[in-house]
Amino acid sequence: MNHTDFYKLNQRIKKQEYDELFLAVQAHGGCYQWAGGDDDEKPLIAVNPNSISPDPIDVFINKVEIVNGFLEIYGRDKNNDDEVDFGPEDVFTEGLGYIIDCISETDKVSDVTISMYDYKEVLADICYELGVSQVTINNNSRALIAKTIEWADEFDRLHKNTDWHEVDYLNAIHEFTRKKIAHYKGHIYHTCSCCGHGVFQYEKVDDEKNEITLTCDNCEVEIIGHEADSIYHKAEKILNPS
Repeated sequence: MNHTDFYKLNQRIKKQEYDELFLAVQAHGGCYQWAGGDDDEKPLIAVNPNSISPDPIDVFINKVEIVNGFLEIYGRDKNNDDEVDFGPEDVFTEGLGYIIDCISETDKVSDVTISMYDYKEVLADICYELGVSQVTINNNSRALIAKTIEWADEFDRLHKNTDWHEVDYLNAIHEFTRKKIAHYKGHIYHTCSCCGHGVFQYEKVDDEKNEITLTCDNCEVEIIGHEADSIYHKAEKILNPS
């Protein structure tokens, strides 16, 4: 059964956390530390050093700094107070975000949010989904590249006024590309009244009359005639609004 690539999604979230933590530390001159011995004021996060520990280690963070262009994080084991050697990649998802929560604002910087939307990223995401779905266009790589750019441009037009603080970019680009690929491969999204499945295969049975036959991918029930034409053209209008 198809589903969201959660590994990819998790890696992108962790990268987003890293980049925003970098900006937060940079705003404080490249180093931020929690002074004193009061652990209650220090961030407590879960880490898995070198990704080989059988259990996560709870670590109190003492300092975060930028060294040679990279983040270094220093902390001690909550249970035995030993210093723990780990990198940002060893921190569980949301851990770096919690460190940001514990960093104070500066006179000039109060928000380090980075928009997850970028045209180059849209192109990369569409390319990734096309590769996973093994879509080809007559074995013509230039045609496939042109289709990728066409879809990226359309996504950009559709979301030119979107507030990405309110809308989840990852869900938006995944849903957009998933529907485009399914339609391009001869499928449309429509809920079957017989089994509830949401994908139909379509076939043009008469090009001159533009007649369509729809077949449910699950129960194979067919929809023909005016109803099939109406469903197909409605789906086509949604996928190609221009």
